[in-house]
Amino acid sequence: MIFRPNKVKRKFTITNQPKAMIAIELEGEVLENSCNFTIKDERSLEKVNKIIARQYEQIAREVTARAQRELKTDVFQIRNYVHAYYPQIWKRVNWETMFPHLPIQVKYDVNVKRIGLKAQ
Repeated sequence: MIFRPNKVKRKFTITNQPKAMIAIELEGEVLENSCNFTIKDERSLEKVNKIIARQYEQIAREVTARAQRELKTDVFQIRNYVHAYYPQIWKRVNWETMFPHLPIQVKYDVNVKRIGLKAQ
């Protein structure tokens, strides 16, 4: 299944522990469906939304783990967000030593708005 996002919104939330939660809303279309799954009604469309969201979340977990552990790089720019919007947390933590251990949760909400001809 090939999904193309058209609109993307993200929202950061930082807790006092600190812990980062990133909520991402994707809106898009299914361009092609080469699997045996037929999108025929609202219920099957909801299933597709959940399947796509799970796939994106799995990729986000892998990318986040690699960025934190191996590369020690803040690919989501969480550092800048904490510095700008959570100065009390920024002042009490050493970002360089804390970032590789920072719990980061990425949650996707996918909404397929259109199904292309090849996907039907």
